[in-house]
Amino acid sequence: MSTLLKVSDLTSRYGRLTALRNASFALNEGELLFVTGPNGAGKSTLLKSISGIVVPAEGSIKFGGSQIAGRPPEDIARLGFSMVPEGRHVFGGLTIEENLRLGTGMLADESRVSSNLDNAYDLFPMLAERRHST
Repeated sequence: MSTLLKVSDLTSRYGRLTALRNASFALNEGELLFVTGPNGAGKSTLLKSISGIVVPAEGSIKFGGSQIAGRPPEDIARLGFSMVPEGRHVFGGLTIEENLRLGTGMLADESRVSSNLDNAYDLFPMLAERRHST
């Protein structure tokens, strides 16, 4: 099994405020990672740092073997990593499938888009049942 995502000693700050300190983990292909903690623990900052929204102050982020720390979000999304916003940040006027398709916006190959949608529906059957609901 190969390592898909490796975060090493990641520290991110907002100005002088350290929001994430020395986070490290490795995620292999086929594994799921669950990040939990109280408000202010750094969960969102971790995801924003990996996705390029926040530039880390220290540490390393490797995705598929490539160093991505400090790269722009659009470059990271093109590699296949993207962040899904919380429920209140989805587009309420769009169907579930339209919202999911927004997450595949960097993919030009419709067969890959369809495959990704099928995978999401396999993981979350309720989404498939409600794919045309807003």
